[in-house]
Amino acid sequence: MPMYDRLCQSCGQQQLDCWEPVTPPECACPTCGASTERAWLSKPSNVIGDEIDQWQENGFRHPQHFRSRIERQRAMKEAGLSEVVRHVGSPGSDTSKHTTNWAATTDARTLENARVLVSRASTYAGSTTAPPIRMRITHVRGEGIG
Repeated sequence: MPMYDRLCQSCGQQQLDCWEPVTPPECACPTCGASTERAWLSKPSNVIGDEIDQWQENGFRHPQHFRSRIERQRAMKEAGLSEVVRHVGSPGSDTSKHTTNWAATTDARTLENARVLVSRASTYAGSTTAPPIRMRITHVRGEGIG
């Protein structure tokens, strides 16, 4: 059986983590005896919350303080704004510590192979036949068997 939270609307009594069947039974409040209802008072540890603590200065007339992502999205939509993520480089450069220089980490042979592959793709883009594949297979007796 799953666990639910219960809340009494009359006196505000809370019951956390009650084992109940999926179909909600009638439960009386232990304090006042009124009927209780299911409520989300606590959440399981595997649920990712919507909570944030963010001040947004751009896009609004005055800085806005948001405590949930949904609240922020709603305010941005009302203001006609949309989320934009862009690359910002280090001062004086278009790169940042998060940018990788592929030429510096790749050897000359790999760069040449990449250039050949790119040139082949542009050469055969309009062709209906595949380019010939040249292979040389050498079989050495006794190796690779058993």
